[in-house]
Amino acid sequence: MKSVVKNLIILLSLVFVFASCDDEGPDTSIGPVTSLIEPANNFSIVLQPTGNDLYFEWDEVKLSGIKYQIVFDHPNGNFSNPVFAIDSDNGGTKPSLSLSPGNLNSIARRMGLLSSEQGSFKWSVRTIRGLEVALATQSNTMTVTRMAGFDDLPLAVFLTGAGTEVGDNIANALIMQRMDEGIFEIYSRLTAGQPYIFLDNNAGEPKRFRYDFEGQVIREEETPMTVAETGIYHIRLDFNSGTASYRQVLRVALFHNSSQVYLWLPYQGLGVWGRGFALTAGGIFDNLPVAETNSSNRPSGNPVTDNLGTDDRYKFRMVSRPLGAEGDVVTEWRTFLPNDAKPGNSPNPNWYYMIERTNVEQWTNNQIWKIQPGAWMGLNIDVTFVLKGDSPYTHTFVIQ
Repeated sequence: MKSVVKNLIILLSLVFVFASCDDEGPDTSIGPVTSLIEPANNFSIVLQPTGNDLYFEWDEVKLSGIKYQIVFDHPNGNFSNPVFAIDSDNGGTKPSLSLSPGNLNSIARRMGLLSSEQGSFKWSVRTIRGLEVALATQSNTMTVTRMAGFDDLPLAVFLTGAGTEVGDNIANALIMQRMDEGIFEIYSRLTAGQPYIFLDNNAGEPKRFRYDFEGQVIREEETPMTVAETGIYHIRLDFNSGTASYRQVLRVALFHNSSQVYLWLPYQGLGVWGRGFALTAGGIFDNLPVAETNSSNRPSGNPVTDNLGTDDRYKFRMVSRPLGAEGDVVTEWRTFLPNDAKPGNSPNPNWYYMIERTNVEQWTNNQIWKIQPGAWMGLNIDVTFVLKGDSPYTHTFVIQ
């Protein structure tokens, strides 16, 4: 009996010890952000389409594996179900984030603010590690005046009309690329003096929109628009701010990095540029029209009779002119994802995805493509440059 009691006492002692260890073990929970640096409390901003980004910053939590989220809520909210949440810079790892006026306008709209209306909401930061989440001990209030955009943002936008490439049957209307919430763009040919208009649907009785060039605002109206000059246009509509931008695309070229030679791509229609090239061993591109061998028709670069050599890197350059401006603008189309490898025999389609960039320079590390053989001369190639609204911006490079 004494033995049983003794064993029972030992067992109870062990249970107590383990329980004590659980209660007093090391604290591995994450700590909250304790200080929001900027924007300061009671910050006020009037949003403008051309305004600067707003910079958010807070104290860093000194623990490994931490991710941050900025959370926005109504003035009387407690962030348990925030109106909007977004990861910080660098995939949530940096204690900072920059938001564009369009982003802030979208957040204000989610808060219930109407176009051009002023209102307040608050922001804070969540730290996240695994399943653990900690809300900052501080929140700051900000007052925002919304831009004069649309409250009911279209989910899709289409281009139609006799002045377009597809005519005025709305069933054939061209869908515009959705760039962000309420932001759409298209690359397409328009005919001078012929009507075109934007729709929020290509069936039934869609809403119709036009850009009022005089008032510089998008309006929901039936009245179509026209352009003064036939050409290929890049049109970008921002329903958040009610603004739009137009530019005429003059030329597109495949750009060979090393020699700085331009291989011009004529417009094929429906947002596609392309052509085939025979690159002879002597360095003469034997199927280029005479007009395109004239160096005065190229932004820069060596004569087209230069040998392209063995360097296999390439990208694209676009020459365009903003509507109403006098000078031309050169931009580059480079890889969507960092890339410094050959495509391989069966490349993933996203290897060819493109994004437009404004910093134009000969060498752009990890933002170019390479061809498979490693040398250009002696090849027959077919190149297409595709900016369509129903698919990612991409290109094809086919060696015959």
